[in-house]
Amino acid sequence: MNPLEVRTINQWPDSKVVDDTKLQMLIEVYRGIAQDECNDQFIDGYEPMGVKKFIAYSINLHGEELFTSKSMGSVSYSYSDIPKSITNYLSPYMKMRW
Repeated sequence: MNPLEVRTINQWPDSKVVDDTKLQMLIEVYRGIAQDECNDQFIDGYEPMGVKKFIAYSINLHGEELFTSKSMGSVSYSYSDIPKSITNYLSPYMKMRW
């Protein structure tokens, strides 16, 4: 996956300036997360479309704090960098763990 694919999937306008070096670093980070979640290895440039969407959308949300759960009883908060709606793109590629 390359920075141009991230821009295309996220439909970023040409006016949005993002450093390609930073994008490439984030692609590697989120590819690693996808590989850990799926218990599989993805060859650079040959990732399935669902994995590409996961990487691109995760980069789009990078840096935002998002709630994953919230409890009012004894005040409990949980945060996640990646919402479930994005990790669902990985579901078809997950291998069973023994």
